Amino acid sequence: MKRKVLLIGIAIVMVVVGSQIIRMFFLNQYETHKKKISQMKRDEVISTPIKIVIPTPTTTPIEVEKSTPIPVVDKVLARREFVVSRGDVSREFRITESILEDIPMLKMQGTAYTLSVASCGKKRSHPQYGITCSGFRVQIRRTVAVDPKLIPLGSVLYIKFPKEHSFRDGLYVADDTGSAVKGHKIDIFFGEDKPGEEEIENLADEFGVQLVQVYILERGD
Repeated sequence: MKRKVLLIGIAIVMVVVGSQIIRMFFLNQYETHKKKISQMKRDEVISTPIKIVIPTPTTTPIEVEKSTPIPVVDKVLARREFVVSRGDVSREFRITESILEDIPMLKMQGTAYTLSVASCGKKRSHPQYGITCSGFRVQIRRTVAVDPKLIPLGSVLYIKFPKEHSFRDGLYVADDTGSAVKGHKIDIFFGEDKPGEEEIENLADEFGVQLVQVYILERGD
């Protein structure tokens, strides 16, 4: 009985030792295989040739994208139709920024007038009331009085006002004269008050004397 137990113990020990030996054998084989694979990868990286591409000259022209020039828009400053002289037909006048650059500019003292007796010296009952020396009736945003020695009557003008009065910029006609309008002075017609009112007259007084820029678009006869 004791011998039988001893044999069983020896067998168990041999099984355990054998399994350890087998485990160590396969582990050693795995590590060896792993080192071989790692070495092969390093050799492959070292031995793999690197391709260097050298560009060759070409005769094909290289297309360069050209920018399209942006067209310059010539801004229209004013456009009006006038009958400039008696017997004439209505004609359109147009002023642009480029045209303005080519016209000499006159710096003038601008004032305003109305059809009051204080401004024109005539009552409503006067036969020449509201009639300019050119024979036209006064019109807002058309009629100005000038010195004919500087600006001939019938001239078409572009007047540029100071910023606070820039809404009055535009085309005018030298239709009238005035006893106080001499040299570089110009009198702009502001309008006519209704009987008993002084609204337009007050606007003319408030305007006072302003420095304006005058361009002669077409000289009168």
